[in-house]
Amino acid sequence: SGKTELLRRAHASLFWDQGRVVPVYYQFRDHEEPAALAEDYLKEVLKQLLAFRRRDPLVVGRELSLGNIEAMLHEGSDPGLAGFIATHREAKRGADAVAALRNAASLPKYITERSGLPVYLLFDDIDTGTAALRRKDRGAAAEFLGEACARSFSFVASGSSETLLESG
Repeated sequence: SGKTELLRRAHASLFWDQGRVVPVYYQFRDHEEPAALAEDYLKEVLKQLLAFRRRDPLVVGRELSLGNIEAMLHEGSDPGLAGFIATHREAKRGADAVAALRNAASLPKYITERSGLPVYLLFDDIDTGTAALRRKDRGAAAEFLGEACARSFSFVASGSSETLLESG
């Protein structure tokens, strides 16, 4: 759609034309389980950080497991970031979806504090991605979005205004 193309172009421009912010484009999908959203978001943020650091956009397009991403982070001598994967696995083993969401949502803050480069989040289809989550666990959805869109981050979010207004 038009909004998606605009966000992707903005991301590409931020990726190639500057080095002062880490651009992260995330297109929400209809995840039925909160832990699935947490894992998908974690993987995408980490892949995009790696791609930005390496100036290699092909990293973003690759299907990578958490184990692959973890190995790439260790290659880059960043065990702190790999710790987010360990925390996610622990939350998943304990079936603690809220902890998994909180961990994933806090990743941009860690990146900003650790690198000194702010993360700029471009959220696409935020209505689609959070609808199922709100049905499953309204509190977890609110907490994830609250943390991900914290005041300390610049972000833009797109979605269907009709869906957003209906969901209240």
